[in-house]
Amino acid sequence: MSFTDPFWFILLLPAAVLSYYRPLPGKLLNWLRGILLFLLILLMTRPALYLGDIQGTVVAIVDRSASMPDDSVREIVQNIGIMQDNMPAGNSLAVISVGEKAVIDKPASMPVFQDFVARVNPDSSNLYDGIATAASLIEQGTPGRLVVFSDGKWTGSAPYTAAAPLASRHIAIDYRHYGRPQGGDLAIASVEAPQQVTSGENYMINARIWCSEAVEASYQLIRGNFVVARGSQQLQAGDNVLTFRDRSGSAGSYSYQLLIEGMEQDSIKQNNQAKFIVSVQGNKPLLALSQSDNSGLVRLLQNDGINLDNRRPNEINYSLDELAGYSAILLEDVSANDIGTVGMENIAAWVTQTGAGLLMTGGPRSFGPGGYFRSPIEPIMPVSMELRREHRKLNMAIVLVLDRSGSMAMTVQGGQTKMDLANAASAEVLGMMSEYDELGVIAVDSSSHIIVPCTPIGNDTSALCQKILSIDSMGGGIFVYEGLSAAASELVNAQSQTKHIILFADAADSEEPGDYINLLEKCKAAGVTVSVIGLGTETDSDAGLLEDIALRGQGRCFFTTDAFDLPRLFAQDTFMVARSSFIEDPTPFEFTVGLNTIMDLPGVVSTKGSIGGYNLCYLRPNAQQGMVTSDEYTAPLLASWQAGLGRVAAYCGQADGNYAGQMAQWPQAGKFYSSLVRWIIGDSGQLGTEIVARQKMRDGICQVILDINPEAREILFSELPTVNIVREQSGSAPEKYTLPLRYAGVDKLTADIPLIGDSVVLATIDAGPRGRVNLPALCGIYSPEYKPAAGDGRQYLQRLADMTGGRQLTDLAKIWGQIPERPVLVDLTPWLAVAATVVFLLEILQRRSGVPAYVAGWIAARLRRTHQVKIAVNKTTTVDTVEQKEFQTDLPQLSRPGILSFLPRIKRNISGRTPADHVGPDPVVTLVQEPKNKNQPTRSEQPTSTEGDLLNALNKARKNKR
Repeated sequence: MSFTDPFWFILLLPAAVLSYYRPLPGKLLNWLRGILLFLLILLMTRPALYLGDIQGTVVAIVDRSASMPDDSVREIVQNIGIMQDNMPAGNSLAVISVGEKAVIDKPASMPVFQDFVARVNPDSSNLYDGIATAASLIEQGTPGRLVVFSDGKWTGSAPYTAAAPLASRHIAIDYRHYGRPQGGDLAIASVEAPQQVTSGENYMINARIWCSEAVEASYQLIRGNFVVARGSQQLQAGDNVLTFRDRSGSAGSYSYQLLIEGMEQDSIKQNNQAKFIVSVQGNKPLLALSQSDNSGLVRLLQNDGINLDNRRPNEINYSLDELAGYSAILLEDVSANDIGTVGMENIAAWVTQTGAGLLMTGGPRSFGPGGYFRSPIEPIMPVSMELRREHRKLNMAIVLVLDRSGSMAMTVQGGQTKMDLANAASAEVLGMMSEYDELGVIAVDSSSHIIVPCTPIGNDTSALCQKILSIDSMGGGIFVYEGLSAAASELVNAQSQTKHIILFADAADSEEPGDYINLLEKCKAAGVTVSVIGLGTETDSDAGLLEDIALRGQGRCFFTTDAFDLPRLFAQDTFMVARSSFIEDPTPFEFTVGLNTIMDLPGVVSTKGSIGGYNLCYLRPNAQQGMVTSDEYTAPLLASWQAGLGRVAAYCGQADGNYAGQMAQWPQAGKFYSSLVRWIIGDSGQLGTEIVARQKMRDGICQVILDINPEAREILFSELPTVNIVREQSGSAPEKYTLPLRYAGVDKLTADIPLIGDSVVLATIDAGPRGRVNLPALCGIYSPEYKPAAGDGRQYLQRLADMTGGRQLTDLAKIWGQIPERPVLVDLTPWLAVAATVVFLLEILQRRSGVPAYVAGWIAARLRRTHQVKIAVNKTTTVDTVEQKEFQTDLPQLSRPGILSFLPRIKRNISGRTPADHVGPDPVVTLVQEPKNKNQPTRSEQPTSTEGDLLNALNKARKNKR
């Protein structure tokens, strides 16, 4: 037992003196008061009971950034296995991966660590977040230790600030260093270029080149697809400067790449290429995407003075730095497949976060049939594209043939397998069909397995959906002919007018096609079409076979490397099969008053006309309708709304093509479309002449600054402005978030945006009623993990160890012996407080009723009587039994009143007729006197009020016996 404040024991002496000189009436009261004082003094010392030592936790912090050696992950997994194998019982091990953020790979509660499962962004080493997260996994008051597996290089906040609190908790940080082999390095250390210039302006670009040794290096500066400069230069060891000149063109955004090479043994080649962006001020053009170089819609817009850049869909990469050079985008009957999932994610983020505009026109390759249903663009459209059952003309029978080979068991981001996503895509098709349609699902590996036979769906789809979602990958490959043959057999007895097969297969693992050509000819004769969705690319080994199957089956062939894109592709093909979402008949329409909110065309609202065809969509809540069809659907033909900061409009008719109808000959068509484009472009962002927005880059941070003219006292913000940010890294979905601007002075507001790797950042300041302004696009030159630095980073890890009492680990198996013992102490103060309260209540009860004393006396009497009986039983045989019997007969016999006989006394005590310390009835002693007649003893009862009287009676009885 331990005492936090043992000095309070000094109060025992005055408590004992007080109890001796000021006793209470009655022995029991003195005992209770003494116990109470002792408990109170003990309570003040705050005692704790020692229950042994608790076990500890070791947290492994693993740097998985790009600067780590290539084989480090495999070696670290082995080292963690050594720690795990030597872990004593009762201890625990946790594992954290560090990249841009810290992610828990193995919590302490998980029994076994096998490998890393979390995905991290390798373009950063956020050791600060890793140490802070590890510290949170060790409970306060419990022992622990951290082990850092890293090269010592870090980005973001300094890790020492997170390590400082660990020293006070006696948690040490050990480390195991991993570094790349030291060798020569030729690197682009930094690039200085203007963020924004005016049209036609000349400007300079300075690049600082670091070289570990003297070498002759060649360089090349590229803007877009144009080479600005090319040459070679002798570089000395250390810092060198290359200077370039360029001249800006029209308004937009220009992406540069600087390449340098020349060192044969270059240890880090990733820092030989740098990327940067220069923006040109002015009115940015509209990006018009069309399948034709001679689009009539584009000519109408150009004739009305719209500044645009007409491109085919495959001529744009849809990166944020390229989109930043435009004010809005026009999708004229463009398929979603031509843009791609990442491109659509960038467009949606660019519109909602920066205030850009979007206009989509209809056609057979647009809206639902074009693959925009369940796409990243659909949520920002003012119309929904679902395939409503009540508007279906023909029933359809679809059989899904799903590849469940071994490759489908591979996991993707989020822990799902490819099979899981294929199942989800199949469930998406089920949700688009009506109760009268027919659906079949077949899983194929080396043979076909009918999961759902091709029968009418009915009203209850939950059981079918559950069967579809439960399909597992079973290994092997996919036998194409087996799947197609089984699907065709299922469709033989189908009653629907439309019959279709969707084959989903791995583009690199589709085997045994068999006589598929003859099989597809029979399907064609029976009116069965076949589409193919291949997981892979057009260059994979079996991609040609899949394309030929789709061609002979009179269907479509889609390829994707992103398994998350499968639900959209399955839905797109279902739209094409249903054919009810694109109306091919001439349809009358009329304008609505909602048209006046987006354009000013006098007299147009009363105009009526017709179009040759349109995409059947449905108006979303809060969207504005400008045109509506006059057919049975009364569907929106023109709809618009605000999507985030941007404006989005949907024209569901075909603007130029076979289904344009009378709209193409309408005299005001050019004015109509140009007004629609001007509306989505909106106003160029301005905050007024008294406010200047700018940004600067420093140490991987983009600092957004809002400068206010100090003399403009009238500028007050009811709400602080915010910065809407969209950040893109190549090949991944853009990240969207909002930061508040904070006062950094009387006339300055700032916000910091981290630049991760070569990610592109677009920032838009939203000042509410005062307007908004788009800042120039920025990007890091390359991942900071490849930045040249002196030393190998070991000194940073040693500093962490010195701060917390850690060390460099050589034997990982001995880490458990380094955890400090920490005793388990149970605080006794709550229990002592309860005990003191009970004793205090007993004292009050004794004073008021005398019950405790009576109960104590009654228990004592029973114990004495039991003791006397035991003595009589244990008497030896040498004692005169008769004399003993006479002696026992002469002893006074105590009466045994009932346990409740003290109640009358309580009543008298409460009424004040007896002293408070006099308890219970007067004891009665029964004396047995020797009678004159030996056969009949006589008894006399003498009441006595004290214990002394009882003892006297006992002594007198003994004398009479003698």
